[in-house]
Amino acid sequence: MRNAIVFINICIVAAVTMLLMQFDTTTTLPADVNATGSSAVQASSPTAQAGTAAPATSSALATVRRIEAPASKRALSESEVLFVKTFINEMSQARMLGLEQSRMAVQRGTTRPLKDYGAWMVINQEQMLRDLKRLAKIHKIKLPEPESMDEISGLHGRKFDSRYIRNMTASYKRDLKLLERAGYSTDPDVQVFAARYATLTRDNFTKLRALER
Repeated sequence: MRNAIVFINICIVAAVTMLLMQFDTTTTLPADVNATGSSAVQASSPTAQAGTAAPATSSALATVRRIEAPASKRALSESEVLFVKTFINEMSQARMLGLEQSRMAVQRGTTRPLKDYGAWMVINQEQMLRDLKRLAKIHKIKLPEPESMDEISGLHGRKFDSRYIRNMTASYKRDLKLLERAGYSTDPDVQVFAARYATLTRDNFTKLRALER
């Protein structure tokens, strides 16, 4: 009887040992499976993906920055340098004359529309002259001295009205030709000025013509 009990105990211990060995075998992965699993986890990790995509993203951002960055100024040709200087000088000279004559128009104009137009032109000419002075500073150009206004300074009444309109008409025609040419300039600052003032100059010219009726 005792021998039978011992035999049973031995069998129980052997069975438990076999179960433990099987459990350890099923829970321990082979080295190659661990390596594969680790690679899969790394591939699916957001950090790993971000690290892989970083070079391409940086390159794309760099491209966008290059596109958005303002183009550097081109080297101007000799003819373009001469035009820019002529443009700034002539436009500035016209603004100085237009400003002083428009101030006279406010005081000497014989009609309310002409006085109002002169007041508007004082504001307009001052604004354009400020921008032209900025252009001159950028290009290191010394602006000319204002021309004499002897031909109009001694006029009054309708004679003044007529001469003021005539002088401003000639100035507008010259300005529009210069602004049209400036729109094709290879200098970006001159292009911006032309784009800003071309339409305004045409509108002012149209209003001036209405005063002649």
